[in-house]
Amino acid sequence: LPERAEFHALLARALLIQGKTDKAEEMFDKSIALASQPAEYMVHAATMFEQAGDADRANELFREALNAQPGSGKKHNEFAEIYLDRKDYGQALKLLKQANSLQPGNATILFNLSQAQFEIRNHDAAVEKLRETLKATPFHLGAQMYLGLIFKKDGNLEEATELLAEVIRHEPEKLDMHLHLAEARVGLGQFDKAESGYRHVMKQAPDKIEAVLGLAWSLAIRADTTPEEQAEAMALAEKALDGTGGNSAIALDVLAAACAASGRFGEARTYANHAISIAKNMGNTDLAKAIAERRVLYTESKPYRLPVYQGE
Repeated sequence: LPERAEFHALLARALLIQGKTDKAEEMFDKSIALASQPAEYMVHAATMFEQAGDADRANELFREALNAQPGSGKKHNEFAEIYLDRKDYGQALKLLKQANSLQPGNATILFNLSQAQFEIRNHDAAVEKLRETLKATPFHLGAQMYLGLIFKKDGNLEEATELLAEVIRHEPEKLDMHLHLAEARVGLGQFDKAESGYRHVMKQAPDKIEAVLGLAWSLAIRADTTPEEQAEAMALAEKALDGTGGNSAIALDVLAAACAASGRFGEARTYANHAISIAKNMGNTDLAKAIAERRVLYTESKPYRLPVYQGE
């Protein structure tokens, strides 16, 4: 074999795939010894061992790479990405903070920092790092996507729709993003745009229950709903309920709203009661409370309605 680092690394990778760990390690050691930049080959070897399930050897190699280049933010970030994949967010965060101090303003490091903060439910810190990511790289789609999802979860629907729409403009194949955007638009009363989004997803994936439920919900609760839309909402909600085996609190809630929209308040109360029971049994007290509030309207023979956004 030629005395070149890359050839030994390629052979090591092939041996590792074949399960010949000892031979692979020997070849990786040779590649590191021959390399003009050994830390790069240490990281490469560590990644291969991680993929092969040998976390201990991967850790050793990453630490050797860090010792070889202690001032490299890139190496700290690469090691942190391994911990992110392992869902060890505490260790990842420690390494990423070091990486950020060594290489401030790097969009990749900042984005990874935001992911670690998000996963430990530190949303404020995650938002801060996502904003810094976008300041460093204004068109970072990953940052736009996660920031949009956080804003949607926190009720900041205007900014959420702007960011999610930008993600979809660049990556229209992301059907889940279409669903999130449509849901945010329903919250803003932008029903026509929301329904267009749901129908787009249903065209691409006809059995996507989330899209069926979302469209049914939008048609049922918009303040200007028509009899035709009410009938479609009923049909869609019944289809979704069948698709979930009849035991989905969300599907029952949507069907209750569709019944109420059509003036069938007795059925609406029945479905709402069933939905509340299932939600409570699942420990989802927030959902149970929301459905109970809508049930009060049905008891008063009133449908649940949201106003239509007048700025469209």
